[in-house]
Amino acid sequence: MLKYLFPVALLLLGCNGTSQESGQAAVAAGQESTPSGVTAPGTSDGLLVMSTATAAEIGSDDLCKVSFPTSATLFPIADQPDKRYFSIEAGKTYAVVLTAGNSRTSFMVQQKSGKLHVLTSAQYPYCLSNAAHFQLQDGGNTFHYDGGKYTTFFFTAVPDGAGFRGELSWNPGMVLGIYVKSR
Repeated sequence: MLKYLFPVALLLLGCNGTSQESGQAAVAAGQESTPSGVTAPGTSDGLLVMSTATAAEIGSDDLCKVSFPTSATLFPIADQPDKRYFSIEAGKTYAVVLTAGNSRTSFMVQQKSGKLHVLTSAQYPYCLSNAAHFQLQDGGNTFHYDGGKYTTFFFTAVPDGAGFRGELSWNPGMVLGIYVKSR
């Protein structure tokens, strides 16, 4: 019995967030007052939208419980060892997971109406990272994730033909594990 307790505890602690209630309160507070240069969640003139849709509005499938069978290729960016990108096609949902030591950060992106919608704990509090840790920047083209000392990174949406390129970057010297799957 104890051999199953450790992996379950790691999974629960790995979400790198707070409870649903405190996460929702932080998001609500973030909508009322945001630091200079940071866009409130759910609003964006740029390419990224921090989704405010409910899980039911997104679709009939629970995205935390369905299979994401296809791994997206992560490409390096020349002369930038702390940056990777992947291609984002319309009609697909991408689950992005970054790990640093024992912490795990997860979010999803979907392309809709010419923008990338970012799904967080606001939609799926039991499998995606705390929405309060995501802050839009760069006019809504980038979000900064700050989950504490070990997990901080940037995600930037870049138009790429009919779709987007999702660029992940982090501070030099950080070691992150990254995988992206699509459905």
